Amino acid sequence: MHRTQCKRWVVSLVACICAVAAAWAQRDTVSTAPQAITMGPIVDVHVHLMARTLSDYQGAVKTALAVMDQFGVRKMIVMPPPEDGVIIADNDYESFLPVIQNYPTRFAFLGGGGRLNAMIQQTPWQTPLSDSQKHRFTQEAEEVLRKGAIGFGEIAVHHLSYGPRHPYEFVPGDHPLLCLLADIAAAHDVPLDLHFDVVTDDMPTPDFLTSPLDPKRFTANIAPFERLLAHNPKAKIIWEHLGTDTLGCWSASLSRRLLEAHPNLYMALRIPIVPGRFPLNYPLMRNGQMKPEFLRLFRDYPKRFVIGSDMFVQSPDFHSAAPIAEAAKQPVLTYAGVDTFLNALPPEIARMIARDNASTLYKLAQ
Repeated sequence: MHRTQCKRWVVSLVACICAVAAAWAQRDTVSTAPQAITMGPIVDVHVHLMARTLSDYQGAVKTALAVMDQFGVRKMIVMPPPEDGVIIADNDYESFLPVIQNYPTRFAFLGGGGRLNAMIQQTPWQTPLSDSQKHRFTQEAEEVLRKGAIGFGEIAVHHLSYGPRHPYEFVPGDHPLLCLLADIAAAHDVPLDLHFDVVTDDMPTPDFLTSPLDPKRFTANIAPFERLLAHNPKAKIIWEHLGTDTLGCWSASLSRRLLEAHPNLYMALRIPIVPGRFPLNYPLMRNGQMKPEFLRLFRDYPKRFVIGSDMFVQSPDFHSAAPIAEAAKQPVLTYAGVDTFLNALPPEIARMIARDNASTLYKLAQ
């Protein structure tokens, strides 16, 4: 991996983590994490590895293995973050693949968050795709699967910026290349993992989003997203990060409406114990009990949810980047939230969300 690309990638991820922490800056009491998930082992379907160089991914993977053993994580699905190829270089699964291949029972991976996502972000959606564009994109997507990926991700539909080196990304949900990727995913029966900061109505940008890259206003984006879901009902779409809703639009009622209308839609939960104010539409109350509207949602659609922590697991050599020291707290806060969440559910539903649904959706060995 080129040194400049690595530096850009690291800086952007540092900016993301630090800015999210700043957005949750009002202090509350934080629960102590368990040593393991008390509801049994889980499958975490959304994890990123952080390293400075190609060789340093060995350190990131060793850290991940230690986290998994400590907190009872059976398997992690790792993937590149959604890179735009401009602010962030288009690194992809090749960065970590040689290392995780040594641990096939503990890791699986998604690909395309580097090059496929950059191609989507850089391709105008207002004009039809040429045959050469379709061919090039299809070749790249199928190469991801040939290399062993079990799906595509992380792909950005709408991605907020939390700092000047952290990209703002937006394409309509029915972008022609997204629709083509859904067709490819459906043809190969693999999931498509999406980052989608939903906006249900036009709104001004909240004051806490101070990145110069974010627009002054956000435009409603739910209708094009639904057109993507309807484009190919055989495409399994995983919408990431339910539980940490930045804009306040991803409610239990919206989830219910979309799950009812689109049987190919699944949602991944990101529910850390937050060292600050609780995110909007967080499924838990402060006493650790489930909010009634979310409990009804999980009871009614128990097979449509998985755990996706969005954790950034760092190499020990990352210590020289001072702000990233906060990332060392991530596993504790993340899996404390997961444990509290699962214990607030009926045991049979908790088991499905913790591991059974992911094993089925991603075709993982039990």
